[in-house]
Amino acid sequence: MFRALLIFFLSMSLIAVAGLPFDVEADHFKLVNKGEVFYASGNVVIAYKHYSLKSNDLQYSKKNNELKLVGDVSIYDRQNNHLMADSLRLFLDSEEGEILNGHIRTNKDYIIQSTRIVLKSDVIELKDCSITTCQSLSPEWYFKSQFLSVNQRNNFINADQNTLYFYGLPVFYIPSFSQSVSDATISNRPTPEFGYNQIDQTFFNVYLGYLLSENITGKAGVGTSERRGFRYGATHIYTPQKNQSLTIKTYDVHQTGFEGGLSYRWQNEDDDSFQPFISALFIPSENKTINASFFMDYLYDTSHYNELYHSLPDVRLAVDHIPFYFGFEVSGEIATGYYMDRINRGNRHQILANLKRDILSIHQFLIVNNQIQLKDNYYSDDLVYWRRLLNSTSFDFDLLNTENTLTYTKILVNNGGSPFIFDTINEVNDDELSTRSKITLLPVILSVNSDYQINNKSFRNFQYSLHWVFQCWQLDFSINTVWKEVSFGISIPNI
Repeated sequence: MFRALLIFFLSMSLIAVAGLPFDVEADHFKLVNKGEVFYASGNVVIAYKHYSLKSNDLQYSKKNNELKLVGDVSIYDRQNNHLMADSLRLFLDSEEGEILNGHIRTNKDYIIQSTRIVLKSDVIELKDCSITTCQSLSPEWYFKSQFLSVNQRNNFINADQNTLYFYGLPVFYIPSFSQSVSDATISNRPTPEFGYNQIDQTFFNVYLGYLLSENITGKAGVGTSERRGFRYGATHIYTPQKNQSLTIKTYDVHQTGFEGGLSYRWQNEDDDSFQPFISALFIPSENKTINASFFMDYLYDTSHYNELYHSLPDVRLAVDHIPFYFGFEVSGEIATGYYMDRINRGNRHQILANLKRDILSIHQFLIVNNQIQLKDNYYSDDLVYWRRLLNSTSFDFDLLNTENTLTYTKILVNNGGSPFIFDTINEVNDDELSTRSKITLLPVILSVNSDYQINNKSFRNFQYSLHWVFQCWQLDFSINTVWKEVSFGISIPNI
């Protein structure tokens, strides 16, 4: 016992003399070159910033402020991302370095493997890497990329020479693609899409992603649909900073002409979310956001109530997740545009303000929140308006294998009305009881979404979806009985 205590105190003294910029525990310690180089071996455990590191052997050079870990390297961050590797070399001043044979598991269940990971001041580069969400040793699907980089200034992933493998067979080659890791709404993933809806009926689109510069990515697409014909165009995304993006979308459709627009997005930056190693590979939770968009289209009139409409132009400015007094969170939107359906046309201006507050939380089993929403629509050509004050109470609860949300919306004020059909069928215009349920009975997942108008005794929306999960991909089938719409496709969970 005395011997063990003596070894412990001598080790602590050695670490203090070395003046290390991290805390370390190990079986053996050694100082050489007059204390300039520190060695540790055997069950090495390190605490550095908000990382926990483990390895078999450690070498630290005081002169270069260089840390080397060799053998069974393991790194955790406080967001529960995990990296395993054969070796790590890191210069602590610049936090640049190299990781060999890295295996990453993110907190979003992405599994990433790379033979060589290069850590630079602004970019993380992965050579000869693969990405999947499958947990098995032989994943049912995976993307294999010759080169993948994560730009930490704008939080964009850019990947070159990519092949999608399904059960070990290459099924689709993608020269390049880009994807934001800080904004899931921005996607340049060029995987094909197909399906069926009321507007296009059967449709099919393919894309090609490309990188124009460090901050500009693009995606060109061509496709066709049974009802609207040939479609072609491109989307370009400019990201000057990781919390900002400017998107320009321009497409031409044979039957309906131009579709697209301009949008700007700002998202509050969380400085702790993005650090070297692996933290830059996960999607953070949303915080304060500002969205501005310009949209112009001419879409096909289906001659049914569930029609799309002509808007030229539509301009929106929105804010979200803004903290307010007494625990409330504020969101709002201002929009204006020129609209036309098959009966009316004219200018439409909209103002929306929303106050939301959580009022009860029981260990994530039951969450209750309440929100009050004021929504004003003004139709200048007809000199009419539509004002609603809504109070909604939502109950989120998990029961057995289900995830459920039950919302009761009471209209406190409902003055005026809209001359447009799409307003009256898409927006709340009666007291409603809404349900969102997901039932997981693997290999089957059933989702049911409904909005029931209490006084009108009718559904404004009723949709159910069936997902058949086979290993780590799924077949999707969805029916909306109100919109008389059917969609289907194959998807990969969490992608």
